[in-house]
Amino acid sequence: MRKILLFIFSLAICLLARAENLVTLPTVTGSPGDEVTLTIALDNTDAVSAMQLQIPVTSDVTVVTGSETLGARAATHSATVGVRDGVLNVMVWNTAMTTFTSNSGEVLSFRLLLGNEPGTVNLVASKVTLTDADGNTLPATATSGSVTISAPKAQLATRDIDFGHIPIRDVYYQSLQVTNVGTAPLIISGIEPSAPEFSSTTVFPYIIEPGYTGEVDITYSPVERGAIEETVRLLSNNIAGTNTIRVVADPFAVNELHVENATGIADSTVTIPLRVNNMDAITGFQLEFDLPEQLKYVDGSFALSDRKGDHQLVVTHTNGKLRAIAYSMGSSTFSGNDGVIASFDVKLNGRYGCNLGASKAVLTAIYKGEDMDVLSAKYEGYIDIQSPQLYADEQLDLGATPVTEIAQGEVNVNNNGSAPLRIDRVVFNAEGFTVAESFPMVIEPWQSVTLHVGFNGQEQAPFEAMMQLYSNDPDHRLHNITVTGSRFAPNYLHFTADDLYRGDDLLLHIDMSNYDPINGIQFDLDYPAQWLEPAEFIPTNRATSFSMMWRSIGNGKARFFIYSLSDGVITPGEGEIAVIRFTASDEIPVDTYQLDITEISMGTPELTDKFAGTDQQTNFTVIVGLRGDANEDGKVDVNDVTTTINYILGKNPSPFNYRNANVNDDNTVNVMDVTTLINIILGNQ
Repeated sequence: MRKILLFIFSLAICLLARAENLVTLPTVTGSPGDEVTLTIALDNTDAVSAMQLQIPVTSDVTVVTGSETLGARAATHSATVGVRDGVLNVMVWNTAMTTFTSNSGEVLSFRLLLGNEPGTVNLVASKVTLTDADGNTLPATATSGSVTISAPKAQLATRDIDFGHIPIRDVYYQSLQVTNVGTAPLIISGIEPSAPEFSSTTVFPYIIEPGYTGEVDITYSPVERGAIEETVRLLSNNIAGTNTIRVVADPFAVNELHVENATGIADSTVTIPLRVNNMDAITGFQLEFDLPEQLKYVDGSFALSDRKGDHQLVVTHTNGKLRAIAYSMGSSTFSGNDGVIASFDVKLNGRYGCNLGASKAVLTAIYKGEDMDVLSAKYEGYIDIQSPQLYADEQLDLGATPVTEIAQGEVNVNNNGSAPLRIDRVVFNAEGFTVAESFPMVIEPWQSVTLHVGFNGQEQAPFEAMMQLYSNDPDHRLHNITVTGSRFAPNYLHFTADDLYRGDDLLLHIDMSNYDPINGIQFDLDYPAQWLEPAEFIPTNRATSFSMMWRSIGNGKARFFIYSLSDGVITPGEGEIAVIRFTASDEIPVDTYQLDITEISMGTPELTDKFAGTDQQTNFTVIVGLRGDANEDGKVDVNDVTTTINYILGKNPSPFNYRNANVNDDNTVNVMDVTTLINIILGNQ
């Protein structure tokens, strides 16, 4: 075991003591076209008599023939250097197999000619062979080196720049991307254009480091129309490739026709300006407009502006197509280069605005001695039409009204538009109708007015008429409103029952307000038949020739007829016509009772029912006491008169029965009750 360990240790010592033989390849730099010297050195511990290297290279380097120079260590040796199939072959040998002197230093040098392509050629030996004096191969290694061709190289992102279709008399910019793919800074000192319209705003010199990208500004200032093709060359230290780019453009002169915007109210007239901004001297024009239905051309309104010279104007208008031609026999030009060149008037017809542009347009100018159309663009304008909008109901019901009154109603008229609404007049297709307001009437946008309609027709019948509003609403010049209602004669009956003192009779008063002569009255009466019984018809002076009859038509219900046997009539007027007296049971309970009067009719000599009212009700209250017994002594005499007078004078008599003292049932105790009480005492009532 000990012997084995000693053997391994001895072998390790031998391996550590074994020398390395190292070939060193240099790193050199030069410019394109330069010759650089490549020196190969050898550090060796073994005795080396020959050396051979193979190094792959590119075509960017070539060996200078006859440039081989042996170092002092190999002065007795021979050397061969050459490139074949992309491999640099180096051989140093001696036929006598003598070895290199010393153990370190230069063995061989030779020159390489550098090409024009910037870059670095890495020198990596693919095969290194060293031999000793006996021809035995020795172990060998090699370090890598390199040959750098130092130069900038511009790579352009494009070689064509197109400025496109652009107006003259302006400045345009394009950026040219430049990448330095070389190995040295790219210095751009400026540009060299083939035409003076091209320049650059880039500050020169402009430096781009290797591997970076920069931008060079190309500026174009066209002054003349027409397509061009020019070149711009970059001035730089670029070592390879072309620095020239192609530039194209299609500049044109700006001669534009603008239909200017206009605003107006429906039914009004507005002026539409035609503006031309021009770079060329305009000698004339030819225009054609297809006018929308909202625009009505005002004949004779087309006119040239003060930009004109001795120009003549021809205008035609047929079927909504407006044509205008302006020309100068002496080729005069319109003055200036911007402004209104002509205008025309239109009447606005409709509610909504519209676009207006020339369907055909020609602007003439003399260019290079020839007349030509130089129009570059035409633009529409917007004609804003502000209009009123009338809104109102289409029905107005005046209801049922008596012929003695004016039937009245209201119509709300709203303006939902953007311009003042003008109501010129209001017309009815029938007589008897009026409107309280005066016309013409103006309603501002989003406002409203109320029209007060009246009707005084005397015919007792339903009526219907058409109310017509004439306005400036472009869509509804005429707004129709149907007015309905009915007229009737104000013939009314009113029934009132007095309160009932137990032991007295009940009096039912009939008042009548009649427009027509009345010769008969009929009604049904619901009353408490177990306590009341019709007893007497007492006509007033208004119905002296009238009588009354009644018959039962059910339990507690009777039908009453008031009539004249002499064909008399109750003349038109107002007031009480009769009193119906009912006998009342002394046992009628104290309470409030209701009398219902239904099926009322008022007949005329023409056998027409002219009652205009509705069913009625009246109440009476049964009172325990003695009418007129103000001092509650159980009898009615002069003492009650004195007591009542003292009450009226504020002397507060006691006792005092207010209900008994209110002998005329008007719910107020005053001198009228004193008079009535005296008449009762005297037997006049």
